[in-house]
Amino acid sequence: MSGDDCTACEMVGNICIPEQTTTPPKASMTAPARPQKRASAECARTREETPTKRPKPALRKAKVEAQRAPPGNTTTIITKLCHPIIFNNEPADGTNTCNFCDGSSMAILGLEQKAVQVIAWENGRGLREVSGGHKAEGHPSTRVCTPCTMQRMPIIMCSKHVLLPIPGTASRILDADGALTALFAGEIRKKDRWCSICPALASYECETAQEDTGAFGTEGRGCGLQLCETCMPSLAGVYDGDLQAMLGELTDESSNERPLGLRADFELLKQDGLLTRYVLWASEQ
Repeated sequence: MSGDDCTACEMVGNICIPEQTTTPPKASMTAPARPQKRASAECARTREETPTKRPKPALRKAKVEAQRAPPGNTTTIITKLCHPIIFNNEPADGTNTCNFCDGSSMAILGLEQKAVQVIAWENGRGLREVSGGHKAEGHPSTRVCTPCTMQRMPIIMCSKHVLLPIPGTASRILDADGALTALFAGEIRKKDRWCSICPALASYECETAQEDTGAFGTEGRGCGLQLCETCMPSLAGVYDGDLQAMLGELTDESSNERPLGLRADFELLKQDGLLTRYVLWASEQ
């Protein structure tokens, strides 16, 4: 019998189990919320960790098929963009402007969400619409200029996103109504900074130091990732700063957390997405 057993237990032949007197430490988040917003950030994190409604079967099936389909095969994708996307779009006559810059809302809202039959190019750098797409309705291919193409690469290449509040963007002073009104009017106000994942104003930005990445960016702090009060707690707390893991599980549909779904261009931030495949292809030419 152990010498630590109490007298009462020794008399009846029992083994005494001492009560636990300490509480295990709580895990800390990679990027803590502002003190005044901690309660709302924790609520947002709780919502993210609580299972919401499952994605629609059609969306799940299309997503899986798009990931598995080899080049040259026809598959179905869910998209708000018109394919093939033209990256590094720099026409000599300047007639085809970039759809993502100059205050355009295309990168955030895109076109109508559609289930489109596409066929992948053999080199893997693009998709051609076969049926059910935006081309059939007369829309031109989505055009992305060189700066808008390359500025997303540091976000994709960032080793781990460490998020801090954007100075002066506390939620209590953000003009969300005015920003959304301008967005749905087809314009983006210069003072508004949008979340990189969903159509909401950003309150946090990545501060991870960046190495010199040549054509992809410049050495300095921050990769360019900006997140809102919903996406930040999810990335920092649930996914431990792993953006690729988060993007791999998100589905572009309306939810309580994200009433407007996801940005039209969120897929372009994936390491195995069209933008990365194009940049890798272009670097070999």
